[in-house]
Amino acid sequence: MKKLRNKILSAVLVLSLLLTSTSFAFAVGEEGTTEEPVQEVKITRDEIASLTPSSQNNETIGYAENIWCAFDGVNDDNKFWHTSWNNEASSENSPATGMRRSVIIELKEPQLISKFVYYPRSGDGTAGTQNGRFEDCNIYTGDTIEDIKSDKRKLVGSGNGWENNADAKTIVLEEPVFTKYIMIQAPVTYGDDRNNNPTSSSASALEIELYKDMSKYPTITEQPKSAVYGPNDTIGALTVSATDYQNGSNVSYQWHEMVMGENGEYIDTEIGGATNSTYTPTVTKETPKYYYVIVTDSKTNVSVKSDIVTVAQHDGTDMVAIAGGKFYGTFTEAVEGAYAGGTVWVLKNFTLSNNVNISKELTIRTIESAEEPATITRGNNFNGIMFTVETNGNLTLDDIIIDGGAVWGKDNTAATATSNSGIKGGALVKVVNNGTLTVKAGATLQNNENISSAGGAISADADGSNYSKIHVYGKILNNKVAEYQWNNGGGIASDGDLYIYEGAEISGNFAPHSNQSGEGGGIQIFQAGSLYLYGGTIKDNEAGQCNNISFGNSDSARKRPVQLMGNVEIESINLKNRNTSDINKTIEVVGELSGSINVILSDGVDGDTIATINENVSKENILSVFKVNNKITYLSGNKVKFGTEANYSTKLTSEKSIIANPDGSASTTLTVEATGTEVTYKWYSCDADGSNAKLLEAQTTNMLTLDNLEKDSSYYYCEIDNGDESRDGPKTSTICEVKVTDFYPCSKAIDKFKNI
Repeated sequence: MKKLRNKILSAVLVLSLLLTSTSFAFAVGEEGTTEEPVQEVKITRDEIASLTPSSQNNETIGYAENIWCAFDGVNDDNKFWHTSWNNEASSENSPATGMRRSVIIELKEPQLISKFVYYPRSGDGTAGTQNGRFEDCNIYTGDTIEDIKSDKRKLVGSGNGWENNADAKTIVLEEPVFTKYIMIQAPVTYGDDRNNNPTSSSASALEIELYKDMSKYPTITEQPKSAVYGPNDTIGALTVSATDYQNGSNVSYQWHEMVMGENGEYIDTEIGGATNSTYTPTVTKETPKYYYVIVTDSKTNVSVKSDIVTVAQHDGTDMVAIAGGKFYGTFTEAVEGAYAGGTVWVLKNFTLSNNVNISKELTIRTIESAEEPATITRGNNFNGIMFTVETNGNLTLDDIIIDGGAVWGKDNTAATATSNSGIKGGALVKVVNNGTLTVKAGATLQNNENISSAGGAISADADGSNYSKIHVYGKILNNKVAEYQWNNGGGIASDGDLYIYEGAEISGNFAPHSNQSGEGGGIQIFQAGSLYLYGGTIKDNEAGQCNNISFGNSDSARKRPVQLMGNVEIESINLKNRNTSDINKTIEVVGELSGSINVILSDGVDGDTIATINENVSKENILSVFKVNNKITYLSGNKVKFGTEANYSTKLTSEKSIIANPDGSASTTLTVEATGTEVTYKWYSCDADGSNAKLLEAQTTNMLTLDNLEKDSSYYYCEIDNGDESRDGPKTSTICEVKVTDFYPCSKAIDKFKNI
């Protein structure tokens, strides 16, 4: 019975693997019994509070900035971490971390760390490409930041003798560790300076990944909710619902209260006795407080933290927002009163009749107790820019709608309407040089007609050395630029760095044609701009030219390829101004890719490169994503090209007879002719029905030379394709039977001729 149960469990586990994209592993105990699954989830950059390297190179390596390059989730050969050329060689100890060739990772919350993956820098290991690659690696954890820097650190995993190549290296912890502090340290590395030394002085990493085992976490099934009360209302209880890792009730609770300090910091207090699933807070009027609860699994001792919620009670005055622990009657006052790094909580819909400048780090979002996102709408007589993110400003929009007040008619989209009967003005958001805008998944920028600049919703600048950054997870819908000379970018016009992520939607935007412009109905990237497509949907936009994504002339010294990965739906991307002979101007696939992208290349010719694939990225399914000019796409090494599909102009005959030489040997040549772009040939021997096919190595031209044939029938066919492979797949010729008959002496030949 025990064996039967194990077989049934195994079948269920296999089925679950087929039905989910999450990584699972299963431990097998004695007598083949299956233990609980390990559900590994990669820790994201957003979960990391800080990274402290032992040192980092101050020189520019491609586009490298700092240690964060190794934690950005992008296998970009031009962005990797490298320690200083000198500091690592000077001492066994680093003032920053306590050990050289190391990095300390501080997480925002403790996690159950189960696995580490290291991606070395790419290259063949010569001419500097090997510098800093790990040969040995140790993983340490600590209870505090001081412990991790001292001898109190604990070694929890190691890898030794790694080869000097670009392959990923993995360390699986024997026992997962619940911690907030991790150190990655390379005691031995490869490098040009190693020579006869035991190690190189440097360390480097293309990517570093940490994984947590989510199978041991409790689950919060219902989060507590924010609430704002009137002056005579009774304060209600906060409630959380949770289960343990086995969906049971073996969990404990601890509530925390936070108030805003004088300098904008949260003062966190554990509430004594607040250890149930509900807690009724004590709130003073006009002084908002913030609460969260830590839920701990009683069996695994692994904890999760709930959402932070706001509880406030006003005095009856009409209030618009909460910021910095206070109520505000006007939005502008709330923004000014918010602390750097803080949040402006919007309490209701309102109109905005003045420009709001953002010169600090700030989040604007709807209070969680609201049933739907609040809408900030352009005022009737306000035709300026609604939000300006100044130099070094950093604005995040989350769970909020910014509406420009345009009215597009029955279809209610800028892309299908010819006129706006509502309000017109400047951009919804203008991002100045070195400013940053993040549009989170719950945010929407919509219904704006920009009459003063490019970019219907967002206009982003650069000044040659400082570049704006825009991150879009949310929606950019139904925006338009007015008809004048430089009216590009119906949704977004950017001269800086634009990142589009999975879940984003850019649609219904319009850039009408006028003079030299009207390009990029969805997105226009100007000369110095860079585009990073990490997912998202960009479709149903319209323009005089280039409906969805367009580029200005890319003669800037800062030219970069378009980076592409994730699940994308790109209706069209026009590479009109991207020279496909220049690798810096095409598309670069930097991660796993799915979905579809339609590339338009009006001046392209068959054989042009439209994308390159990074070394650590799988080529599987890449071709199914790309469509170009209604042509087939094919792989040629690490490049995606387009051209004419391979087809036979002359196929093999179905039979070819030859007479053996006097010594009994025979030879012949089979030939096919084909048309197409970069046609490749593969020849196979097989049985008469095509079965038992065997590839004939080194036979890669349109001719197959067969020597030393014996008297009998043998069978062959040819397979043609574009490059390494094409989207439409290979074409196969007919099977040719090669018959070898006996050598006939002259007398026998004469006798045979007489009998004819």
